[in-house]
Amino acid sequence: AGQDIMISVYNIHRSSKVWERAEEFVPERFDLEGSVPNETNTDFRFIPFSGGPRKCVGDQFALLEATVALAIFIQNLNFELVLDRKISMTTGATI
Repeated sequence: AGQDIMISVYNIHRSSKVWERAEEFVPERFDLEGSVPNETNTDFRFIPFSGGPRKCVGDQFALLEATVALAIFIQNLNFELVLDRKISMTTGATI
């Protein structure tokens, strides 16, 4: 009673105990029954918006907004692949 339980979504999403080839981007790993992976059609292995009754209320809006933003970027930008460039990662917390 009165205790908080915290889980690391970052670590779950990159765990070799949960995913084969966990560090690789493999979209085919999601055998979808819906249009996008979510907590229920991935058996709670993919939970970017948490899950259950207390999950993010804006998850569907966020997915739609990301789709629109991606479409606008693709329409207005020219992309060029830069080989042999090191990409660094910065960690932090969100509210």
